Amino acid sequence: MDMRRYAHYWHRVVEFPIDRFRELAADVRALRRVHPAFMMDAEDQRLRGWDGMGDPTITDDLIEFNGDGSKGLHHETFTFPRSVGVTDLLRASNITHPGGLYWDFVKTSAKPYDLAVASTLILACLRLGGPTYDLQDPDCIIAIRSTAKPDIWKHAEHLVLNMLLDKTEKRWNGAPESAGPLVFSIVDQNILHPSPFRA
Repeated sequence: MDMRRYAHYWHRVVEFPIDRFRELAADVRALRRVHPAFMMDAEDQRLRGWDGMGDPTITDDLIEFNGDGSKGLHHETFTFPRSVGVTDLLRASNITHPGGLYWDFVKTSAKPYDLAVASTLILACLRLGGPTYDLQDPDCIIAIRSTAKPDIWKHAEHLVLNMLLDKTEKRWNGAPESAGPLVFSIVDQNILHPSPFRA
């Protein structure tokens, strides 16, 4: 795959409710319990701050991280704020959807932090999404598209599912590629749609 074309894209409302974004931030932090290497411990998967240094930001208002810059494992910063700022809204063509959804993307070059990006985007749809993920529907709140191969989404889905089940003291111990209660399915044109599964 041409890494210049490897990217994750999303359309979203300008502002999410604080209580729902707080749930998202708590879930992203909770992924550590399911897969400790996901956030901090594994040498090649350690998340850093926006510039590849310091700590990732996971608060009730902002989720922002990059790969480990000291090992050359950083690329573009993944930034997902609760509320999109005025400067972001003024960026050229970032509100392109008739429903007023804000558009953004990140290119990770498939570096190890890509797994954290995919997992966070899955959780964003589950925690922040609405009744539809169809951009043609005016009720759409968030929609994700990706050029990543399905295996990265299967791995991310496995981490997310274990974290959600862990909250209910259950575990899904199947391999990432095995059948199970799927969180996501990849449909036409690499658009991702959550299933009805909820923790």
